[in-house]
Amino acid sequence: MVKSFVSAIEFLDQRDIDPKLYDVARDRDLIDILKLTGRYKPATMYFYSNFVNENVWETSEVSSVTSTGLAQVQFTVNTGSQFPREGDLIFSSNPNNEGVQARVQAVTYGSGTATLTVRTVNNVPFYVNVADEISYPSNAYPEKSDAPTSRRYGVTRYYNNIQIFREKDEISDVQKVAKIEIEIDGQYHMLPYQTLQKLVYMKGSINAQFIAGVKSDTLFNDANPSWQATITCRYKPRGASTGMYLPMASLMKLLPRVHWH
Repeated sequence: MVKSFVSAIEFLDQRDIDPKLYDVARDRDLIDILKLTGRYKPATMYFYSNFVNENVWETSEVSSVTSTGLAQVQFTVNTGSQFPREGDLIFSSNPNNEGVQARVQAVTYGSGTATLTVRTVNNVPFYVNVADEISYPSNAYPEKSDAPTSRRYGVTRYYNNIQIFREKDEISDVQKVAKIEIEIDGQYHMLPYQTLQKLVYMKGSINAQFIAGVKSDTLFNDANPSWQATITCRYKPRGASTGMYLPMASLMKLLPRVHWH
């Protein structure tokens, strides 16, 4: 008897196999950026909004000049919020006004503009040129003066879209129960391996879109969307013997949702 004869008979020799599956791809190291940064929270609606506050202070750009180089001058600034008001103390970006502060004596509002009459607090000249930046850091009022004009601060709404990610895992009935030589998550079956790999891909695709994705300029519910898709999914309720076909909108009501910010 020679070794070549025994080895030629298929499966006669015993095999020495390391059952551990080594992760050389290491893709999962890059899939939990959202988890690490904590930038996620449960969502209750498909689309959601978030709001941001406005800056407390504002700067204005000079658009025209009526007078300059005097202790009291007049000029017009661009302002969409009517921020300047009588009593404001101002500074100017004009280099000739270094160390000079002026008080707003009167304001006349126009369409996106405000015409200011200002006077320096120490009676020195105030210089104004077109494109100068005017800031309003403080205010000053005489005793028993009238109340200033009330400012109104708004909030800005940002409207966000929910992106739906999809993946498919399919295996035959035979392969689902057949054992393999390597261990996957404590099991000797192919299904856990396929599931884990696709979970890595799904989480990675969500993180990749979070980091470098571009927002779509259309929605599926637009009147004339630039691209469309018809989606029907099969959903099997717990305890039911058969599944049912549901539109994606109905299915999503049954699934947990997460939005990212």
